[in-house]
Amino acid sequence: MKFFMDEHQREFDSFPRDAVTDEQFAETYKHFEKACAEEGVLPMGSHVNCQHGRAYCLIAAPDEHAVRRAHEKVGLPFNKITEIKRITSLDLLLK
Repeated sequence: MKFFMDEHQREFDSFPRDAVTDEQFAETYKHFEKACAEEGVLPMGSHVNCQHGRAYCLIAAPDEHAVRRAHEKVGLPFNKITEIKRITSLDLLLK
């Protein structure tokens, strides 16, 4: 599995223009989790600020196409999906 970070930002029309509460976002995220399971994708959490209209989601998936399909299943727009890797001091020591 690879790691991906997707971005949802109001200024790029990938986060709702209308006010969204944390609870409403969490409900949408539940639907996304179900779509991820169908695509073999593991959602690892979202960092969100509904007031500012931004969300960043960490996802483990076999490839970017699976991440895109999960978003498309629930009509969840995004402005960017980036493959990432974790680097911490410990990760560097274990190499």
